[in-house]
Amino acid sequence: MTELPPPPPQVALAKEESRFPCENCGADYRFDPASGKNICPHCGHEDTLVTSSPWTTNIAEIDFERTLDSGQDTTESEDIRVSSCPNCAAEIRFEDETHAQDCPFCATPVVVDTGESRRIKPQAVLPFSIAENAARKAVELLSSKAMQDFVISLDSGLSPDSPSEAYQSFIRETAFRGDHASGTCRMGSDDNAVLDPQLRVRGVSGLRVADASVMP
Repeated sequence: MTELPPPPPQVALAKEESRFPCENCGADYRFDPASGKNICPHCGHEDTLVTSSPWTTNIAEIDFERTLDSGQDTTESEDIRVSSCPNCAAEIRFEDETHAQDCPFCATPVVVDTGESRRIKPQAVLPFSIAENAARKAVELLSSKAMQDFVISLDSGLSPDSPSEAYQSFIRETAFRGDHASGTCRMGSDDNAVLDPQLRVRGVSGLRVADASVMP
């Protein structure tokens, strides 16, 4: 029997880090959400960020019905291709070159419907603006005596006494945009619904689902 060659050695990839050194002393800046500036904690030097944020100008409210009906102002609206999943009824958006894909919620194959629908373009996205003191307050709450029966441990490894550098590092490394799936086992009175109107799973005794999965 021929022996297989040993697997190639695994090479550890270097972790990429983003640093913003202070122009004055070389220490790392820290972003201050309140002022919108990078501030050096060692020498106090401030760096004003140059940005094309939409918050520098007023964002006008768009009339929903008028925009959908007019179809004229392409700066306010756009045409997209969407289809409804036949299993969980989730709305799925298709790119121009895509005609079929799996539902991101329940993995059911979905073929795009014919035609397009008009939607209003978003003008801005709210910035991530959690400050260190807000994160420290959350850790203090979760570490309090009143929460001891509900919180076993904090995965962050932070404590109310952790240094400022630990909080800043944790926020930089773990902050992300989150999406919550819904409609993966919808409630309904028809035979295709996973749950009945009392949230009971069809065909399974003693099991109910009571969260965002039951919508729509």
